[in-house]
Formats: sequence, structure tokens, C-alpha cells
Amino acid sequence: MFKKLTKFNLQRTTRQAYGFYISYVFLGFLLATLVGIIFAKNTDFAVSAVTVVVVIYATIIYALIVFQKKLLSFQKITVSFVYILLGALTAYLTYSGGLIFSFIIVSYFSTLEDKSSL
Repeated sequence: MFKKLTKFNLQRTTRQAYGFYISYVFLGFLLATLVGIIFAKNTDFAVSAVTVVVVIYATIIYALIVFQKKLLSFQKITVSFVYILLGALTAYLTYSGGLIFSFIIVSYFSTLEDKSSL
């Protein structure tokens, strides 16, 4: 369940995707807590900094999965456009709802087949 978490091009089973989800959401919460502690003197700035860092974190994890699985291609431009839109949706969900909602999309993408071997 928690094996090979940093191997982003791995096609995960549903159980592995749950482990991926739990571990990366927990890591995101730790990152947000660390940023919040660093900027704790100014509460408004701390909230803004945490939001920005968490949005960047979720988007980077999403991009790592999409690029390492080679899901974007010029031959299938409409499918690639959908993946880009889902990346934007991930960033928006992170901004508006937090990591819990956005990492559902990211975990789903971890279950897709790796296109780099094809």
C-alpha cells in the first residue's frame, strides 16, 4: 500500500492509490503546518503563504505524474487538453477546498497506465 510512493510513473492499484492519497495529503498537511509556523507572527500573510505553497505542491505532484507517465502528446491533442484542464482543476480545488479534494484527482491519475513504455 505504501510502497514506491515516489515512483510517479507506476500504475497503481486502487489500494495503492489510497496509500498514495493518504501519504501525500499527510505530507501536504506537514508542509502547510511548517509554512504556517514560519510565518505565524503575521496571521494574514501566513494564511496566504500556506495557500500558495499548498497549491504549488498539489500542482507539482500532478505534473510529475502526468509528465512521467507521458500522458500529454501532440497526436492526441484533445486528450492532452483535458489533462491540462484537470491540472487547472486540481489547482483550483486545492485553493478552494484544500488538499483533501484535489488529491482525489491526483490519486486517480496515479492509477492510469504509463504511456512511456508504449
